[in-house]
Amino acid sequence: MDYAQLRNLLEPLVTGLKDAGTHTMLPTLCEELGLPAPIIGGSKQERMMASFGAVADTDLPGVASKLLLRHPPKAALRNQIQDFLWSDSAGPPSRNGTGAKSHAGSTAKTCMSMLAGLMTCWNAYGFWILTTGWAY
Repeated sequence: MDYAQLRNLLEPLVTGLKDAGTHTMLPTLCEELGLPAPIIGGSKQERMMASFGAVADTDLPGVASKLLLRHPPKAALRNQIQDFLWSDSAGPPSRNGTGAKSHAGSTAKTCMSMLAGLMTCWNAYGFWILTTGWAY
């Protein structure tokens, strides 16, 4: 993972959070993102920059994940950050715990079973009956 490039992507987002609250709120904001407590004194931007600068490279993916959850950026930048986070893995985990190869087949089966559950039929009495038991 290219930590320098990830840091460059995250830095404007983290320092931009200076406007998310007052000086007294910055320690809480930093804590929820996994950043060290900001320095005392200086502008909010200086405090956020110092806090972010103190983050070890190996901790950047955790900060990025928390940032995406709590303060999501626009889609294009979010996708770039996610690409970095997933670059060292096979991608986001699938629900059934299998790899991407079997995911397509299981998705098709799931889709077909959902369609079968939603199919309607016209019964002898002229009502639409869903297989879930509801009649209209």
